[in-house]
Amino acid sequence: MAIFGIIPNLSLLSLTDISSLEAPDEPYPTAEENARHKAKWYAQRTGYAAFASDEALFVDFLPKKQQPGVFVRRNPETGKSMTDQEVYAYWKEKVLSLQGEHKGVFHHGLCLAMPGGQSFSASVDRPFLFQNPPLSSYIPGWPLSAFFKDSATGKIYAEMTEEEKQTRDIPLQQESLRLVRFWLENVSRETKKV
Repeated sequence: MAIFGIIPNLSLLSLTDISSLEAPDEPYPTAEENARHKAKWYAQRTGYAAFASDEALFVDFLPKKQQPGVFVRRNPETGKSMTDQEVYAYWKEKVLSLQGEHKGVFHHGLCLAMPGGQSFSASVDRPFLFQNPPLSSYIPGWPLSAFFKDSATGKIYAEMTEEEKQTRDIPLQQESLRLVRFWLENVSRETKKV
């Protein structure tokens, strides 16, 4: 949310400001569909424009039908949601069996939705290299941070400084800003809340 702070006349609320709302489900097979679903869900329930994102993971060492996509936290055998520790263990087993360098991409779906139903969508791909073996520690809530090596810095995401993470996230931030600016310049002529 901090990235939106550079836009003048924009008031921001986060989910912590609206704590009474339950999180919507994520029933769709693509990041774009889930981001649109979540943004519209929040916009309809709050009466404010809402920004949402979702991500999908694709890797070069699994066949198309076995790609995790938006189901990174689901066990492919049981379909059940996994804890951080279970996600880490699952991917560690996969990665340790690999030979050579392997690549992946996080595909981010972004959506800005209006309470009346109108929405604006975009997507961003963020490629990375797999660290083999992975780090033994990760960022809480994001166990795969122990596996992803940034090709620009050569660092694993869990070990990157906040400044390095922000630099890595610039394309995602730019696309998010583009959506909000488009809305402000073309749809809204008055101060709105997001």
